[in-house]
Amino acid sequence: PRNAFEITIAQGAIWAIMGCVVGFAVSVVQEKTLGTINRLAIAPISRWQILAGKALGCFAAQAGVISLLFLTANLFLGVEYHLPKLIIAVLASGTCFVGIMMLFASLAKTERAAGGMSNGFMIIAGMAGGAMIPLFAMPDWLRAVSHLSPVKWSILALEGAIWRDFSYLELMTPVAVL
Repeated sequence: PRNAFEITIAQGAIWAIMGCVVGFAVSVVQEKTLGTINRLAIAPISRWQILAGKALGCFAAQAGVISLLFLTANLFLGVEYHLPKLIIAVLASGTCFVGIMMLFASLAKTERAAGGMSNGFMIIAGMAGGAMIPLFAMPDWLRAVSHLSPVKWSILALEGAIWRDFSYLELMTPVAVL
């Protein structure tokens, strides 16, 4: 990396994504418990359109916050990145974490359960995947465990667009896993 911010920006992006996942999972469950989903079900739209709208909202929030984060990092912290590769990494990460959000929203019966499950999973996935300790600084045993975390693959994809200088072919490994 050319500076320390090129390492920490990917970690910061993951924390932003994790916040979106938790917030949207809780909001989907809240809409179920308050009856909003039932009211929408009688509207002239299908159930998949309702869920697609929530998924698109979560994806847009993730993409928006990451865009602002990377724009700020570029303007003020000297973080350089390859924009097309960054877009690919953001699309893959966003899609993966929208799926995780939907999983927790479908499993939880209450808002507290959705918040607890999604927060618990995201913190553990973040710890194991490099959101707290950079992947290259992890001990070997933790690096082996990190392969199970979607956070690791998202960070790897983002770093591939920033300082790892991945080719498009190399970028496809974390993108395919996500």
